[in-house]
Parts: sequence; structure tokens; C-alpha cells
Amino acid sequence: MKTFSASVVALMAAAHCSFAITLQEDTTTLANPVRKVITLLQNMAKKLDSEAKRDEALHDKYMCYCKTSGNTLSEGIAASTTKIPQVESELEELTSKKQQLKGDIEKAQTDRADSKGAITKATTIREKELSTFSSYKAEADSNIAALTKAIAAIDGGMSGGFLQTKKCTGLAQAIADDCIYSRRQPSRTFVVSVGFPG
Repeated sequence: MKTFSASVVALMAAAHCSFAITLQEDTTTLANPVRKVITLLQNMAKKLDSEAKRDEALHDKYMCYCKTSGNTLSEGIAASTTKIPQVESELEELTSKKQQLKGDIEKAQTDRADSKGAITKATTIREKELSTFSSYKAEADSNIAALTKAIAAIDGGMSGGFLQTKKCTGLAQAIADDCIYSRRQPSRTFVVSVGFPG
């Protein structure tokens, strides 16, 4: 760039010298075509000098960037290279952890299915036990009611005859049904003697 601007300046100087005599003779004419060319060449020389300075500044800036970015890139590459074994070990650790968690999930799913089966089985057993308990409770409540009536009658005395009351019809029937035939006769005799139909 400098040689080009120097050659332009030399060319301008030569043109200026050769036409200097002509320009001095014709100073009254401001619009001399030679003078226009010289002015144009001088302006071009100034423009080329400013562009050369700007290009040189850009070149220096670019060279500075290349030097610093090269160092930065080298440092980044070195840091990444030293990090590779650490990242590889972390990757292996995470892979083994993933396998372990996968096994834990499968075990948890199996345990969950087993628990659901156990809950279903326990629910079935409890429903069956509830049914058995309900029938037993109904029978026990009936017996308790009959015994409560019998206790009230006994507490009230024997006037009017306990077994002759309508409230004890169920008790008399239970006695009649529960006795074995050989033992039934004395009970039956007792029941008949007090006035219940046998």
C-alpha cells in the first residue's frame, strides 16, 4: 500500500511540474482541466493515505486478535484436554448409577405389584370375615336380647311364669331345638308342663 501511494504522489509531482508553467500563465482561468486532474490526484492521494492508515490499524488489530485469540484457544484446548479423563469417569459413574436406578425401579414395580396382590387378598379375607362376623353378631345380639328379657323376668320375680310369657317364645324354641333327643325329653317335659306346646 505504501509503495502504491508513493508512486501516486510521484506521478502527481511530475504532472504538477510539467503543467506548472501552463498553470502560472493562465491563472485567470480557474476551471483549467489540468488543474482539475491535479486536484483529483491530490485528493486521491489523501484518500489513499487515510485508507492505508486505516488498513494498517485494522491489520495491527487483527494481528493482536490472532495472537491473543490463539493463546486463549490454546489455553481452552489445554483445559479441555485435562478435563477429558474427569468427564469420562463421571460418565462411567453416571452410567452405573443409571443401571442401578433402573434395577431399583424394576424391583419397586415388582414390589408394588406384589403389594397390590396382597391388598386384594387381604380385602377378600376381610370381607369374608366381615360376613362371618355379621352373622355371628346378629345371632349374638339376638341371644343378648333374649337373655336381657330373661334377666328382667327373673329380676321381676316368677309371678305370672317366666316361660309362659310371649317374650320367651324364642328361648323355649331354642331350648327345644338345641337339646339332643335323649336329653330333649326332660326339657320337653319341663316346657310342656309349664304350658308351651311341644
